[in-house]
Order: sequence, then C-alpha cells, then structure tokens
Amino acid sequence: FDPGALANDTTYYWRIDEVNAGGTTTGTVWSFTTVPAAPDAATSPSPAASATDVAVDATLSWTAGARAASHDVYFGTSSPGAFQGNQAGTTFDPGALTGDTTYYWRIDEVNAGGTTTGTVWSFTTVPAAPGAAASPSPAASATDVAVDVDLSWTAGSGATSHDVYFGTSSPGAFQGNQAGTT
Repeated sequence: FDPGALANDTTYYWRIDEVNAGGTTTGTVWSFTTVPAAPDAATSPSPAASATDVAVDATLSWTAGARAASHDVYFGTSSPGAFQGNQAGTTFDPGALTGDTTYYWRIDEVNAGGTTTGTVWSFTTVPAAPGAAASPSPAASATDVAVDVDLSWTAGSGATSHDVYFGTSSPGAFQGNQAGTT
C-alpha cells in the first residue's frame, strides 16, 4: 500500500486486518513518525557578510535555522572553506587569524530530515600593524648635529603614513601625520 506523500514530523497509525472465509482478525495498531522537515538555513553571521577590518582573534557566530539539530562548520581562505566538524553550538573559534586576509565560512544546518547548505559568507581581517621605523638620521644619540638638520628615517614595512613627534622632552609633541619619510 502506497499512502502517497506524507507530511514531515507527523505520527501516522496503521493496522492490517486479516480476512478469509472464516472471518476477520483485527490486527495490531502500529505507528511511525516521519522525519522532520530539513532545517532552515543559518542566518545573522558574525562577522557580518563581507565585513572588513575584522580582528584577528574573532570568533564566528550565527543564528541557527529553525529545526536545526546541529551545524556543519566550514572555514578557510578559499570558498566555501574546509569542513571543520559538526557541532551543537552556534559559535566557532577559528584560532589566530592572519592580518589582511579574506576568510570564507559556511554553516550547513543538519537534522534527521536532511542537511540545508548555507550561504557562503566572507570577511577580511584588519591589516597587520606596520613594522617600526628604522635608520634614523641623525642617528640615535648623535651629538654635534647641525641646527638646520632635516629628520629622516626608513619606513617600517607596511607603513602607509607616519605620525611625527618632535620636541625637547621625550617622546616629543605630536607634529602631524605625513606620507614622506623626511
């Protein structure tokens, strides 16, 4: 007997009465429950989709889709990310992240009714801090420096501008931000 399409997460009862010329034997009532509907997709990613300047110690979180029993977590530097495991919670700590890097992640919602593939989200971490300035001219602790000297230095790796401090007491007063190294 084919009952046709059944509803998800529903208990059905059935019985078979056996019949012959001698009469009818009433059967036992049996029941079964159908699988729940597949879960809805996860929503509300944090960091938000396409976020920039995300901290390198960020933890991922999301809102579980309706009917989700667990979550398959995907994470990495290529879409959709590598499978990290299945878990019950709605947060995932990816560990220390690299600065100025785009990461991709996806949450697939899972229950007995199936798996719902999630949206691939991405975010980019904050650029790494620049290296320290070096090779000062005049050199550190120099003496007999001319009174009309220009200050110069070698930019630290990754620096895009320079905050200049100068004065007669350490560390000097802020003079401004500039692009050049003189």
